Amino acid sequence: NNGFKKYGKYYSKERLTIVNICDILFKDFINEPLRVDDEGCEVLRELAKDVFGYEFHETNRSIEARIRDCKDILLVDKMTFLHINKINVSSALLSEVKKILINELKIRDVVNVETVFKKKEKIWIDNGINSKYMMYSIINYYFGKEFIVGKGNSLDIYLDDKYSSFTREERVIEVLEKNNGSINKKDLLLILGWKSFKLDDTISKSQRIERKDGLVVIKR
Repeated sequence: NNGFKKYGKYYSKERLTIVNICDILFKDFINEPLRVDDEGCEVLRELAKDVFGYEFHETNRSIEARIRDCKDILLVDKMTFLHINKINVSSALLSEVKKILINELKIRDVVNVETVFKKKEKIWIDNGINSKYMMYSIINYYFGKEFIVGKGNSLDIYLDDKYSSFTREERVIEVLEKNNGSINKKDLLLILGWKSFKLDDTISKSQRIERKDGLVVIKR
């Protein structure tokens, strides 16, 4: 048998785990987004039995958790999943998504994916990105190494400091330049979404910005 083991209609050299089985089912047999509710889990159970001769005894919640463990299966709506092979996103569209993210993260520390989705909602939908969940999954899949995505199960996105070419000082200066070189601290904190200590620390370490007459200003 050349080291291959038979699993129903499949042969594999590796032992197939539930995660492997989910991955193959979504890649080869499920062509439309599947909602993993009672009905969706029943579809998966029947497919697993038919294709692999495997009985899913796991609960629905456990099946969903295994699906989430597959890096190539993306959440495209609430409890709804699709394999990356069935999602066609152009490089131009990915560039546009990344550009919006970077521009948003220049002025605030954290961006909720809904902000990105709402920016050009019609364009995203016309190109098959139908929900903020799908947008979130695509950002995580393609840019997960450059951004910190979904801390604590949120749809929030942060810039990973290791990849940040845009320093805190530069963020402050960009806002100041848009406001004729000066702004009061309260408004600046609001725009940046920062805590006061972070701004104070940035100013104290900067050669280019200072506090003057109750305002934060660019040094002239």
